[in-house]
Amino acid sequence: MAVYNQVKWMGIKPTVQTAQGPGKQVTINVASTRILAANNDRTSFSLIIRGSVNVFVRLGPVADLSGVELEPGDALSCDDYTGDVCGIVAAGSGRVDVFEV
Repeated sequence: MAVYNQVKWMGIKPTVQTAQGPGKQVTINVASTRILAANNDRTSFSLIIRGSVNVFVRLGPVADLSGVELEPGDALSCDDYTGDVCGIVAAGSGRVDVFEV
């Protein structure tokens, strides 16, 4: 039985990108807060909402209360977006755990 050798077959060594851990935490306030700055090298990101308030997330330079509403414990993942990611809360402050690859 032949053994498949991916390195030889493809002619390149496969690579795997991993998140730069352990991630970072961002506090979100009632003013638009940048969660991630634009990064042309980003292949994906994940956000996990912590704390006790809902966070409104928008892909772009400014967040408002019409963005995607995420409740505490919710997660959002996105592939192939390299622009700014911003968040805002209606009252108080929220916390977001951020993982970027």
